[in-house]
Amino acid sequence: EKPYAAGRFMQKLWTLRDELKISILVIAHTPKKFDFSPLTINDLAGSARISQFCDSAFALGKSTQGVDMRYLIQLKSRSGAFIYPASNVLSLRLTKEGGWLHFEEEGTCRETDHINRMDEDYQDNLRQQCQELSDGGKSYREIAKELGINLTKVYRLLKK
Repeated sequence: EKPYAAGRFMQKLWTLRDELKISILVIAHTPKKFDFSPLTINDLAGSARISQFCDSAFALGKSTQGVDMRYLIQLKSRSGAFIYPASNVLSLRLTKEGGWLHFEEEGTCRETDHINRMDEDYQDNLRQQCQELSDGGKSYREIAKELGINLTKVYRLLKK
């Protein structure tokens, strides 16, 4: 979680990778994130230092299309093809068959298809998150930035 420690760790993995001529998969987490904001490399804890040393970065995001839906987005590709950018994310359904929990591919779509839901439930959820952030002392501008919405939207949601 601390950028300096993350950078040192990634640097050691980089050295190990070069010495042994191997590929290394690093799995990391993101801090708490709202479901309706786009995923970026900056969402990774210690992101700046980690992203400096990785060749490729992917993220798995929750979808507003259903509790069993996720999407895979490619955030960085140093040398390979950029197959799953925000305009072409891989839609995945979480399923359990025969005791085996896994993802089934559902095709590709835009990231916004997974994060933008302007229905009543979405609005209520957004209003609640704005209120919680406001109650926590955040300004309207800070709330807008954190939630990835515009300032006017925050004002309108909190005014109701």
